[in-house]
Amino acid sequence: MAVPRYTLLRVARALSEDSTAYVTLRGATTHHAAEVLTAVPRRATGVDLTVPPMLNSHVFGAFDAFATAVRRDLGKERAAEWDRKVFEEATARQSVPPPYAKDPVGHLVASWQQTLREGGLENSADVLEQQNAVMVDIWGKATGLGDKVRDSLHDDALNDTSAARGNALRNLS
Repeated sequence: MAVPRYTLLRVARALSEDSTAYVTLRGATTHHAAEVLTAVPRRATGVDLTVPPMLNSHVFGAFDAFATAVRRDLGKERAAEWDRKVFEEATARQSVPPPYAKDPVGHLVASWQQTLREGGLENSADVLEQQNAVMVDIWGKATGLGDKVRDSLHDDALNDTSAARGNALRNLS
C-alpha cells in the first residue's frame, strides 16, 4: 500500500518535534544520500551525473522544511533549545573521515559531520540547509570531478534543495 506524500510529510514533520527522532531520521537520510552519490559511475555525465544529487535535494529539502516548521511552532526560546539538541546529537560522534577509496559512504558521512561540527551551533541551521551541496562538493572532489562540473552540481544542489524545501513547506501548511 502506497502512502501519499502529503501524509508522509505530515508524519515525518510530527516526529521531527523530537530532536532525537529528527537527528535519527536525518542521519539515515545522510547515509542513504551518500550511498546514492557513491553509486554514480566514475565517468558519468549528463543525467547519470546530475539526477542523483537532485534526488537527494528533494529529501534534504523536506528535512529543512520540517526544521523550519518545528522552529516556527515551538517559538523562539524552545526553538533555540531544539536547535541546540539537534546540533549536539548530530555532532556527538566524532570520527576522522576514512579515505574515500576504502569507504566512500563513510568518507562522505564523516566529512559532512565534520563540516557541521566546524560550522558551530550558531550556524548549524544554515549549514544543515546546505548539506546536499556540501556532500556533493565532498563527493565531487573525492571522485576527481573538475571545478566547473563541481560548481555546477553545487549550485544545482542548493537551488534544488531550496525549491524542495519550499514545496514541502507549502504541503505542510
